[in-house]
Amino acid sequence: MVSRRSLLQTMGAMGIMGQGAFMVPESRANTNNHYFAFIWARGAWDATSFSDPKGNHLYHERFNSCTSDPNHPNCPPTPINKFTTQDIQQIGNLNIAPYFGDIKANDYAEQRTDYEDFFANNYQDMMVINGINAQSNNHNPGTENMWAGLLSGRKYPTIGALIGASKMDEYALPFMAFGGYRYTANLLAAGQLANTKLLTNMIDPVGGVVDERVVSIIEQAQNSRNIARIQREISQQRQVMLQNLYDVRTNNASMVGMEQELPDTISSNDYFRQAEIAAAAFKSNFSVTCNLDVGGFDTHNDNDNRQFVALSDVFKTTDYLIQLLKEKGIYEQTTIVIGSEFGRRPWYNHKDGKDHWSTTSMIMLGKNVPKNTVVGATDDQLQYQHIHPETLAIQTDKSTGIEINPQNIHLFYSAKFQTYTIYAYLKDAELK
Repeated sequence: MVSRRSLLQTMGAMGIMGQGAFMVPESRANTNNHYFAFIWARGAWDATSFSDPKGNHLYHERFNSCTSDPNHPNCPPTPINKFTTQDIQQIGNLNIAPYFGDIKANDYAEQRTDYEDFFANNYQDMMVINGINAQSNNHNPGTENMWAGLLSGRKYPTIGALIGASKMDEYALPFMAFGGYRYTANLLAAGQLANTKLLTNMIDPVGGVVDERVVSIIEQAQNSRNIARIQREISQQRQVMLQNLYDVRTNNASMVGMEQELPDTISSNDYFRQAEIAAAAFKSNFSVTCNLDVGGFDTHNDNDNRQFVALSDVFKTTDYLIQLLKEKGIYEQTTIVIGSEFGRRPWYNHKDGKDHWSTTSMIMLGKNVPKNTVVGATDDQLQYQHIHPETLAIQTDKSTGIEINPQNIHLFYSAKFQTYTIYAYLKDAELK
């Protein structure tokens, strides 16, 4: 196990902390702050396995293919889910899939509890968005589109970076990224901790004690490198910016508040470590937004077992983050968004997996999120439905409604959370 002081000391020496803004706030979190945690369910989750269940309906396209050609590769038709429609649970206003996982109750008892507890504990603070047209079923563009809000040939900054950039004078490290889509367009530098397990192993593989000589050597080498980089810059403005950046990076005082908010012993669970660091960074006013990364969702084989275990991981991590935020008194100031790059097909392939599908779902909790609410829908074939742009009612006539896509979700961020999003960024770019 690793102590919080050891973790922060090594993070500082490695240059992971303090790569963002150029001043260190002295005050702790206050009631006016609004924090954002974006949790990526990496690999494309199966919405029918949690918030948009269909039960054992057959997928018509496969059925029709078999009717016309019994030897068609899509034959025989398969149900969308292996549980029945009667098994679907209603929790508040949400329809939730039962924890399935091939009914291996003994093997999956803990994961089943984590999955079910998440909805039971949080549905009253939750908004589910179903029927999102992700506009892609390819991992890279799908991920960028979901988290940046635009699907194009060029890269755009992620929502976390945009929010962080708008708060650079208030936080030491506005945007912290544990993984996921973290492109910043050079608006700011992200504090990147892609592998917290590797980080803690580097601290001390035997007992949580940092060798001060190693830290000193790292710091000396880093300082020499930083001086050389500053001297190579032609622009005086760029030199000043880099000098300020390195001043923050090497300022151990900037980590004191965060250190006090970390648990005495950092979790051995990589996902829990992300939550612990994020909650501490928020409470200490070190960061305003972060990306968390929970993998395991690219289930081209054994879909049900693997999806439900991965769902258990992401929901357990979110529950733990909520617990930490509540303990620190800042849950009501935090918005949590859980999403994936796209969804999975409404039928099983020959490996009992599910391949890529552009329709997906998203979950939001916390500050300014409509409570116990479901927006959007799909039909019984997992085709997204249009909604009325004002009432949000489902529209059977597509001409009277709009589709829910990442662009519209980012417009929702702008309106509901009053955040700096891709649209303000593009407007600012046009004015320059």
